[in-house]
Amino acid sequence: MDNYDSNLEEVLSNLLKRQSKALHSASQFVLGEVTQLAPVATGNLKTSYHTKIDMKSKIAYIGTNVSYAPYLEFGTGIYAESGNGRKSAWAYKDENGKWRHTRGSRPQPHLRPAFKRDKIQKIIEREMKE
Repeated sequence: MDNYDSNLEEVLSNLLKRQSKALHSASQFVLGEVTQLAPVATGNLKTSYHTKIDMKSKIAYIGTNVSYAPYLEFGTGIYAESGNGRKSAWAYKDENGKWRHTRGSRPQPHLRPAFKRDKIQKIIEREMKE
């Protein structure tokens, strides 16, 4: 019987490194896109987006902890996407104690348009080949 040296561990290690690099590169691309597209009033939303890589599941997360991000992305009130918003006007007090009346705000999509599947696929393919 012939003896041989297995390169399996080296191959698997290299594969894991490439997968990690691909996920990081793709997530940084999306992060850059969302940063450019995010609406700016105070800059809080734009600077709050971050990435998280889960190598066990091979998933890259891009998100924010800013509570109003979904309202900007999908709209509110009569302008909400899919008709899921409130159907009537409402009033609220702003941070200065002044009463404001609104029927909602139009969507300002920025996270979904940042996810450009074709470009992400090319980034992953490039990183896996190198």
